[in-house]
Amino acid sequence: MNTIDKFTNTVIDIMRVTILDAQGNEVLFLGKIDEDGIISLIEVGARGDENSVPAIFPHMMKGDVVIHNHPSGGLKPSSPDLNVASMLGNDGIGFYIIDNDVEKVYVVVEPIILKDRELLDDLTNILEPDGPLSKLDVNYEYRESQSRLLNDITYALNHDCVLAAEAGTGVGKSFAYLIPAIKWAEVNKDRIVISTGTINLQQQLVEKDIPLAKKILGSNLKTVLVKGRGNYLCHKRLYSALEDDSLFRDEDHQLNQIKEWTKVTKTGSLSDLTFMPERDIWNSINSDAETCTGIKCSHFNKCFSMKARKEASTAGIIVVNHHLLFADLAMRLDGAGFEGSAVLPPFYKIIFDEAHNIEDSATSFFSERYNKYSLIKYLNRLLGKKMGKRYGSLVKLDKYIDEAAKLSDVVPIIDEIKDKADTLDQLCLDFTGGSSLHIEGEPKDSLIFGILNPALNLQKSILSLTSELATALKSVDEEFHDLDAYIETARLKSRLESYATFFEKFRSYIDYNDEIFWVDKSKTSKGDFFVNYSITPIDISKLMNKAVFEPYSSVICTSATLTVNNNFKFWKNRVGLQYVVEDRFIERVYDSPFEYHKRVFLGVPTDIPLPNENGYLEYLQDYIKKIVTITNGSALILFTSYMLLKEVYDSLKLFFEGLGVTVYRQGDDDRSRLLNSFKTDISSVLFATESFWEGVDSPGETLKVVIITKLPFRVPTDPIIKARMDRCKQRNGNPFMELSIPDAVTRLKQGFGRLMRRKSDWGMVFILDSRCVKKQYGPIFLNSLPQCRFVADNGNSTLEYSELFFEEGEHFE
Repeated sequence: MNTIDKFTNTVIDIMRVTILDAQGNEVLFLGKIDEDGIISLIEVGARGDENSVPAIFPHMMKGDVVIHNHPSGGLKPSSPDLNVASMLGNDGIGFYIIDNDVEKVYVVVEPIILKDRELLDDLTNILEPDGPLSKLDVNYEYRESQSRLLNDITYALNHDCVLAAEAGTGVGKSFAYLIPAIKWAEVNKDRIVISTGTINLQQQLVEKDIPLAKKILGSNLKTVLVKGRGNYLCHKRLYSALEDDSLFRDEDHQLNQIKEWTKVTKTGSLSDLTFMPERDIWNSINSDAETCTGIKCSHFNKCFSMKARKEASTAGIIVVNHHLLFADLAMRLDGAGFEGSAVLPPFYKIIFDEAHNIEDSATSFFSERYNKYSLIKYLNRLLGKKMGKRYGSLVKLDKYIDEAAKLSDVVPIIDEIKDKADTLDQLCLDFTGGSSLHIEGEPKDSLIFGILNPALNLQKSILSLTSELATALKSVDEEFHDLDAYIETARLKSRLESYATFFEKFRSYIDYNDEIFWVDKSKTSKGDFFVNYSITPIDISKLMNKAVFEPYSSVICTSATLTVNNNFKFWKNRVGLQYVVEDRFIERVYDSPFEYHKRVFLGVPTDIPLPNENGYLEYLQDYIKKIVTITNGSALILFTSYMLLKEVYDSLKLFFEGLGVTVYRQGDDDRSRLLNSFKTDISSVLFATESFWEGVDSPGETLKVVIITKLPFRVPTDPIIKARMDRCKQRNGNPFMELSIPDAVTRLKQGFGRLMRRKSDWGMVFILDSRCVKKQYGPIFLNSLPQCRFVADNGNSTLEYSELFFEEGEHFE
């Protein structure tokens, strides 16, 4: 094809002059297409030699074109050309090859030509009593609130709005957003990301809801569940591990089993393995950004992680978890831009399900962290030792390194770093007594001795190592820079430098007013204690606005628990929605269709001592006995601390077993197995805390009573909570009313929501904390719950009412 068919004369002249100035070597150009499909604007991206050019594509958008010349005159694409073209093409970016005279062009991939978007029509007819959904689902029941939600989501997609939608349990929010999302992605060729907080919801969407929604719409739109790269096997790391362990491995070793599995698996995903490998083994062979050499890897064409990314790049709907989405958004903020690929392919609209969790997810991801085991992991990848045998990237690179920079120079520094990491942890644990600590104020001698000075010593040793690594890498001839060992060593050096930078910042904590510097203790599976050192933003609202609400045209946030006392203010301000232009923001509450006023008894014994008063524990234990005796099990007992859980469990276990009630406790088994056991055993009780306040779905006979032992206030000594409360005080706010109460209300609503999962469900909720009726703030909690058959009376009367309700409830079935 002649270049005049694809480029303007001006662009052709610019490319000719540029190639001539580059002495005929390869040049990479970035082109913009005009309305006639002709490249009318061009800029130089990179210059190379006669054989190659750096593949750099900053801030390119769908519809742009990458062009480079072949000095040989032949326009046939090489294998690297095809790999790059495939990657760009999946993002809608074209890829052309030209000759040095810019007379001929070979179009490897055409760019996607952007078109005007098509607005969605009213889709609520799909949910009508005699609509398509009712014909496919015999159990379908029309819900007016679901229809309203679907209509508002359609409006938000059409008009580039941000929608905050609190949809009560049973509204059917999944179909309310899937139907317009699938339709929009299909007619506009716009990719939409659906982000959830739990694996259970992801599986429900991918395996059940999305296929049904596509069937209703008659859609063939591709939808993909995207997992983090750590879920996929890396061929290169597997073969490296097999080689390192070859002398000491039995035939039935898990590595050998995984090697055989690679011959049959299509995905290379951990979830497809027929057994669960040991964590350390999987972590030594899974895909990892630090060791990935991308298109230069000899296994690139069969890379499982890359295959998954390619699958995602051709999908209209991508389902992810919140953490993976924020990993993608962080890369985009750091320079990847919002138009090309980062962790995910480019997308244009976001739907957050379980949106009440996005502040915690964003806070976690935008935090910086260090612990000694993550450091040791990277040191061992550089240079490790197992049964007397050295392994790691430096071992493989050693023969290419100049004699003046050999392994013998690095070994003592690595040993020194490991010793100093141990010393830092030990002194820190001695200083903190093993408790979490928010580091603030002028540094005292104890802080200097316990953390700051040993952190400085560790930082210096890390910098000594990176200096040696820089010398070693510099001594390697340029022709070997494409070696896996070279690339991996360079990346590990960069990772180690980031730890040195972390400690520099951590020691300068007093200069950073908008971040929380803190430490806390953790324990390995073997029972060894270590310290996590963290730097966390005090407020992520501006980050959220910059990463989510500004760059994306439509953002839908839905959950059953976004309001406090029927007001979005707390959640809205925490996640940055106060910065969204008012006429672009919509907030709505969609009430649950469940008959809480008939089918749920809510009881509060008013004579129970307050949690900090004498007699509370004894009353609590006795009252739980009486409740479970009425229901004969079918009980979920939620605690705010594991210490209280253990105390009550130890006291009541034998009593319950005497009633013929099976007793389960969080931590005694894997979470999913524990929940499955609880669901299948009707006469059982589950003692749980933390994560079990949400994500437990046990409809029917399995669950008839939820017992909430305390209002779920977070521990005020938690460093992040403490720092945010201190900041609130500094601006003359009331941290208890502005932070503690709204957060506890949200968690209470989640715990309460465990009971009613289906319209036919019924049962009881007990709040064994009289603060919700005795304290001035109590009504905020109660008013945030659905209207139930509420009784707040002395313990005996409350139990009598509950027993009458339970007898009546037997006829609800």
